[in-house]
Amino acid sequence: MTKVRAAFLLSLLFAFQLTAENGYELKGNHFLATYRDCDASAISDSNKIEAVMEEAIRKTGATFVPPSRRLDFHPQGVTILFLLTESHASIHTYPEHQACFVDLFTCGDHTDWKPFYEDLKNYFKTENTTLTLLERTDEVKILDPYKSLK
Repeated sequence: MTKVRAAFLLSLLFAFQLTAENGYELKGNHFLATYRDCDASAISDSNKIEAVMEEAIRKTGATFVPPSRRLDFHPQGVTILFLLTESHASIHTYPEHQACFVDLFTCGDHTDWKPFYEDLKNYFKTENTTLTLLERTDEVKILDPYKSLK
């Protein structure tokens, strides 16, 4: 068994044990963001984006299961996926538009999307963002993420 597969299986076991021991309800939070007018050098540096994303994920309280999966496009752009014990995070960059799409989905209620959002906003040096926050249970509820930022 490869180290990656073993780490993934251990993370699933850990998540299952948490669920069984703590009786977590069927609930998840899905943060979606579009960052526009990003700094040209920041949006083009896929190595730095990966490092910033990993650190931002850790600040949410989520557990990152390395390694991330990355696909660099030529001549530009990157897609990076991060497996979390709680679910996943991803980024898709469009340097030609100085923009990117980001999402963070976490099961349960023990994570906080705000440091994730702020770290990426600071890295990309932009104030031009569009945010959506979904609470997912048996139904999907659209929340107002801007209330949480005040």
